[in-house]
Amino acid sequence: MPNKNYNISEKGRKITKISGDSWDNPIASTKPFETTPIFYFQVKILHAKVGCGGLFFGVSNTANPPTFSYSDPNYTICIYNQDNIGLDVDSVQHKNSCVVSIGDVLAIVVDRIQDSILFYKNGKLAAVGKRKPSEMPMLYAALWIFYADNTFEVGDFIPYVKLDNVIHMYKHRFYSIPNNSQ
Repeated sequence: MPNKNYNISEKGRKITKISGDSWDNPIASTKPFETTPIFYFQVKILHAKVGCGGLFFGVSNTANPPTFSYSDPNYTICIYNQDNIGLDVDSVQHKNSCVVSIGDVLAIVVDRIQDSILFYKNGKLAAVGKRKPSEMPMLYAALWIFYADNTFEVGDFIPYVKLDNVIHMYKHRFYSIPNNSQ
């Protein structure tokens, strides 16, 4: 089924919001993360409105998160890409800035060994989820993109071993968002 709100290209690795500025219509992976001991997922900001928020990035316990569940820990654990706004305080505890610019990489580590969800910006720990993977056994990648024309790429940009505070070694994998526009 086509997704009228996003252009999903490059085999699901590039995501551009094409409809108006709103939090409507989050996008999530259709398959849950693997239940491996550690799972790692990254997005790179290719185009974004400078100086504005406009992105919630995280995990959801459903492939179809409700529209405004980006700050509801009953459904999601997400970071918001602006500091001191308070939109993500129910989901995460901030450790460092989550403000992003073009070229920055956001990453999520779902660590089932330490039972934690960790968020990174450019390899530095940015936030820790307030819920544990054991409380959300099925986890999907989830994005809320506010501004039209904002573009993100899913990929493998910063090796897991280069992240701050990593404890366990593992063979990581990343997921792409399925291309529903064909």
